[in-house]
Amino acid sequence: MANLYIILTLMAWISPVKAPTHRSGHTLDLAMTLRIDPHPHVTALDLTLSDHYAIVCSIKIQTPTQTSQPITYRSLKKIDCAQFTGDIIQSSLPQRTYLITHNTDTQLKVDLYEDVLSGLLVKHAQMNSEKRTKSQYYNNLIGEHSQDPKKMFDVVSGLLGKQKTPTLPVHTNSQAMASEFSKFFFNKIEAIKASIKSTRRDASLPTSLVTIEPKTIASSSSCVLLNCRSICNKASEICDFISDRRMEFLCLTETWLTGTDEDKVVSAALLPGDYAMVHRPRDARGGGVAFIHRRSITLSQIRLDDYSSFEVLDALVCTARRLRMCVVYRPPPSRRNNLTVAQFMSEFADFLSDIVSLPGEPLIVGDFNFHLDECGDVDASTFSDLLTSFGLKQHVRGPTHEKGHTLDLVITKTDSALIWSYQENKLLGFADARKGQHKRSQKDNGSSCPLFKPLQEKDY
Repeated sequence: MANLYIILTLMAWISPVKAPTHRSGHTLDLAMTLRIDPHPHVTALDLTLSDHYAIVCSIKIQTPTQTSQPITYRSLKKIDCAQFTGDIIQSSLPQRTYLITHNTDTQLKVDLYEDVLSGLLVKHAQMNSEKRTKSQYYNNLIGEHSQDPKKMFDVVSGLLGKQKTPTLPVHTNSQAMASEFSKFFFNKIEAIKASIKSTRRDASLPTSLVTIEPKTIASSSSCVLLNCRSICNKASEICDFISDRRMEFLCLTETWLTGTDEDKVVSAALLPGDYAMVHRPRDARGGGVAFIHRRSITLSQIRLDDYSSFEVLDALVCTARRLRMCVVYRPPPSRRNNLTVAQFMSEFADFLSDIVSLPGEPLIVGDFNFHLDECGDVDASTFSDLLTSFGLKQHVRGPTHEKGHTLDLVITKTDSALIWSYQENKLLGFADARKGQHKRSQKDNGSSCPLFKPLQEKDY
């Protein structure tokens, strides 16, 4: 340490830190400056963040004074275009049309236009003068172009001293190059005019019009159902999946969210910027259901009905075709939860009675934990009969679990054309349930018709 102070003294440097900077009482952290007068005021603060103290230096810095410069400008945007046009018509320019057209003296034409138009410009947009600092000038300029990205980039480039270097084609004669430019654009305009004439459908139409045939637009929205068995430890993977697939809806079961502030951290990692989430956590461990949807889609009438044998979240999707979307998770009965199949059948029948009476065409998705792939399964048959009694149909026909069973279901009305394609695949390796992806056909009011995709080999 003595050698360090000797070196500092020889170099005309000084360390103003004299107090201990460590909890052990030693001065370990230094702030060095030239030997000047007055010395910077230094204090050591124990912030309890580390065994070292924080070193706070008071430094006197003289900020440059802002100088204002006179600026002159015309408020061109405030010109009344109708009055300006009228004054041009009343000016001497129209009266001198013959002189302008037949006179070959270019300078005479320039002087004539400059005299007349300069006078009109002075009349309609007088020169203003005021003093502004550079900060005021750029603040106003940035605020004025805040909604125009192109002009904003130009402002920032000018502020940073970046100037555009005009680039021209390689040439030896400037006049010949200008003539080539003129010829190019003249030929381009002639080609456009010729193409417009060739595409005319009706001879009675003026040559400047082109007949446009209205087209019917078919649209569809994709919806993905996934039993994720906790999104807490795989939020980034699901976020990547959403970003890659860009579906309108992602319905999740077994989210394992807790309803605490920790859910905000998970949501931040889970959702791409243009997506939002509505979810219903379970009070105890496990369970939970959620909707993830594009922010451009509005959900209303969100309901959180309480049933003891299953969890449900339903909402009205406000699109051209109103949709009542429901996501359901039914935990399998066990000694721990004391749930029974009979209890679920009774409560789910009450739920269906309510849903079919609400506005919006029902689309029910979720993990029901019935083996619908087994024809001899009594519980699965009873559940299928319950759906049939309410005029509902289940669309999933393949396995949705790694053990080969059909647990995750997609349910609509029997006569509904809502589901026009269903596809089940095993792209996600972070849950034991496969992903069921289905698409909804949408019908705009009088402007389009539903699109039905022919079934492919991988469709069910």
